[in-house]
Amino acid sequence: MNQALPRPSRIVLAGMMGAGKTEAGRILAKRLRWRFFDSDALLEEKMNSSIAAIFARHGERVFRARERETVMNLLTEERAVLSLGGGALMDDQTRRAVKKSAFSLWLVAAPETLAARLGSAGGAEAKARPLIAETRDLPERLARILRQREASYASCDEALNTEGLTAEETAAEAETRWKKRGGQGRGQK
Repeated sequence: MNQALPRPSRIVLAGMMGAGKTEAGRILAKRLRWRFFDSDALLEEKMNSSIAAIFARHGERVFRARERETVMNLLTEERAVLSLGGGALMDDQTRRAVKKSAFSLWLVAAPETLAARLGSAGGAEAKARPLIAETRDLPERLARILRQREASYASCDEALNTEGLTAEETAAEAETRWKKRGGQGRGQK
């Protein structure tokens, strides 16, 4: 007799900057009638500073510690879609907590696609991101970052290739995969 899979009440979207986590996450939360949280936005609000300014003032180590705290708090929320910062799963403690507490989905895209979505190295979106702000060859820099993070992203329950998908299509596919893993129905606001 098959046992029913657990029904996680949290969906975590992970992946590189430009993968579409925030946009697809908002749409997914709306589809499910759940709340949406973006860990980077909450961290900026909490520290009253942009991610780039936090990196500049405090360094990546302090940023990652604050990021871990933020994600741990978010993982207590019920009926929530969480968009993680691109490097959040590099932290072992965060990765284990996500694995234990949520259905996690790695949104995958090629470095060239990520670069196009970020608007090229000179674009405002790229300049706001400290790991790529001064990059001349954005696809190559993103490929290097992806190689560093790939094993962490692979810890997600599933990977969803977002190449050629709109944010709406990505959200719909994320919902389908969550339901196949035991999620069902819609939550309440």
